[in-house]
Amino acid sequence: KEIADADYVFDIHSTTADTDNFIITVGESKLAKHFPLRRVVDMAGFAKGGSLIEYVPRGISLEYSKTTSAEEIVKQLQQCLVNLGLSEGSSNLFPQEHYKVYGVLENKPAVNQNIILKNFIETELNGEKFIPILHGEQAYSTILCLKAQAVKISKG
Repeated sequence: KEIADADYVFDIHSTTADTDNFIITVGESKLAKHFPLRRVVDMAGFAKGGSLIEYVPRGISLEYSKTTSAEEIVKQLQQCLVNLGLSEGSSNLFPQEHYKVYGVLENKPAVNQNIILKNFIETELNGEKFIPILHGEQAYSTILCLKAQAVKISKG
């Protein structure tokens, strides 16, 4: 309620997973395209009701690995403000990869013992192809990873 009137909300998270840094959205986000991270993960329909950014008109979550410095995060936030035209400097937009989370892979050792998972690299289990997201996150004791598909986003 207190942030509902904010112009922009950046909800910063850290992860124990061995992963590239990425943006989390809940549905389409015009703000995400201005943020200088390559990967955008849409968790709409999966994390419904549990995300701060669902309650603001222009918000994204940022998932950072534990090796990312505070200085790097600040530089990216500053570049986003430049990209939005809210701060002086050279705009720097670049192509992004988009993913949509549709489910989870439960942590069942008897079933999953032969699968090799690497975040953002497509894999297959029992004929199902998916892209693991947040594999190795220590906070998820019952979940091996989130399952996602790559999606094409139309320009415009």
